[in-house]
Amino acid sequence: MPNPTTVTRTRRTQQERRESTRKALIEAALQVIKQEGYAAASTRRVAAAAGVSLGAMNYHFATRHDMVAAAFDDVFQRTTVEFEAEITRLRDAGEDRIGGFLDSFWEIWRSDLFTVWAQLWVAATGDPELYDVLSPVEQRLTEAMRSIMVGLAPADLPPKLWLRRVSLATDAMRGLALLQHFEPTAGVRRRDRWPDTRAELIELLSRRN
Repeated sequence: MPNPTTVTRTRRTQQERRESTRKALIEAALQVIKQEGYAAASTRRVAAAAGVSLGAMNYHFATRHDMVAAAFDDVFQRTTVEFEAEITRLRDAGEDRIGGFLDSFWEIWRSDLFTVWAQLWVAATGDPELYDVLSPVEQRLTEAMRSIMVGLAPADLPPKLWLRRVSLATDAMRGLALLQHFEPTAGVRRRDRWPDTRAELIELLSRRN
């Protein structure tokens, strides 16, 4: 008769292996999309990049869209956790919340995760099924960020006005990030536009009327 403790340990190990394989596939999908674009991110290509069999891929993700949805959800989870942790740190440290907020948000936009996000959204413009997969995750990300940002509003500023200004700031940062990530500079070094943009956004967000 098998030892119950041994059976439990075996089952945990199998579950851990499955989770490890799933994480490897998600990370490989993100890397392939970032480096080669969404068109290259077939299930076969991602399985090879992760070093697992196509059968293992099919076990975790039945379709390419399922795989991409999981990868995008991973981007959402990482972004939300990192941003919320940084904002909490700023609040607890009593540092300049507006400047800190902008710097934290800018780190997200200039990261590799933003490159993946942009690649997927561009691909979704011509792929309705991909858009249907990504849209709910994007909405959850937007709502999560919104709930965090409401708590940063100055006490003497209406929350709705604050959120409108934050939306403008976010759009500006997103646009600048797109330029920095995808502008065809052919190796030419461009002036860093972030310091000037940051100063203008601080002025916008610091207004009391």
